[in-house]
Amino acid sequence: MKSILIVDDERSLRKLLCHYLEGAGYTCWAAEDVKQAKELLETKHIDLLLSDINMPGESGIELTRFVKKEYPDVSIVIVSVIDNPDSAKEALELDVSGYIVKPFSKNIVLIAVDNAFRQHRLELQNRRYRENLETTVEQQTGEIKNQIAFLQNLMDAVPSAIFHISSEGIVLGCNRVFEQFIGKTELEMVGKSITKVSPQNLDLIYHKILKLQPVRTQNEFEMAVTDVTGKQCDMIIKTAECMDGGGHVNGIVGVMYDITERKVLEQALRYSEAKYRQIVDDINVGVALLNPQMEILQMNPHMRKWFPTVEPNAGFLCHQGFQNPPRESPCDNCPVVKTFAEGKSFENTIKINRKDGNRFFRDLRRGGKAAPS
Repeated sequence: MKSILIVDDERSLRKLLCHYLEGAGYTCWAAEDVKQAKELLETKHIDLLLSDINMPGESGIELTRFVKKEYPDVSIVIVSVIDNPDSAKEALELDVSGYIVKPFSKNIVLIAVDNAFRQHRLELQNRRYRENLETTVEQQTGEIKNQIAFLQNLMDAVPSAIFHISSEGIVLGCNRVFEQFIGKTELEMVGKSITKVSPQNLDLIYHKILKLQPVRTQNEFEMAVTDVTGKQCDMIIKTAECMDGGGHVNGIVGVMYDITERKVLEQALRYSEAKYRQIVDDINVGVALLNPQMEILQMNPHMRKWFPTVEPNAGFLCHQGFQNPPRESPCDNCPVVKTFAEGKSFENTIKINRKDGNRFFRDLRRGGKAAPS
């Protein structure tokens, strides 16, 4: 049952309001001034305040301010004669739930009170909704922050430079490796064009991205880029478009793999292979390279001279290409079979029938390489 506090300096008016409201099922308390009203508010549970404006001592306006501050869950309805428009305006500006003009009828009072309670319920529902919304937003914001922190930690753990730019080339984020490569912090770079961020040849990366991006959503290219120390680094750069929730492109993420050391090793390997091939080609013995399936993979010039009909990487097997007539299986005590089986070096002397007569070869096998001589 709802409880109503009636505050008015006229006793007859208090009794009339109590009669109307108690007849409608409400519990009523009455006070002749603000002092008594405050005492009742301290000791009784009050749901609605019905208060006059002009009373001896403190006014109903002052009581309204007090209740708004100390008892925000209590609805307020002003009951007063509109003899002072400024007072009425002041009361309405305090966001009261209703205003009953004296003299009034029973129906006016009951309707105003009922509307005040309805408005109060809506206010409470709205307040709970806002509180729940704030809680939900706070939780979701916390989750988003955790996700962002996780992604940043993940990016920082990657040993390659990662950058995130808008479609217009504005830096949106990066990882620590990119910071170290550029020589600036993410905070110093975010919001600036990648073409303006040192080293200056980063603009070449962006222009390359612009050239390739319309073709497909993911691209890969190689480029030399200068780091903060002035050192030129060979990079493989992979880029991909970033999509928003609506499937629209809102940026580009790029990963830079430093392949400078790999390029040096590749160059050294090419030099070593060229040197090895030159030595093998110039040596005065026949050299062939076989795989475990006995297929002939490579032959040096001497070997080609001795066996001109054999073509490397054409499916010729050792016991077919080097024997006349070709054999269906490896030779007895074949050193190639032994080498692949035991991983050791073996040699043998073999006789091969040729058009110009029988020839004897000293067959030395090491690590799968054959050197008939």
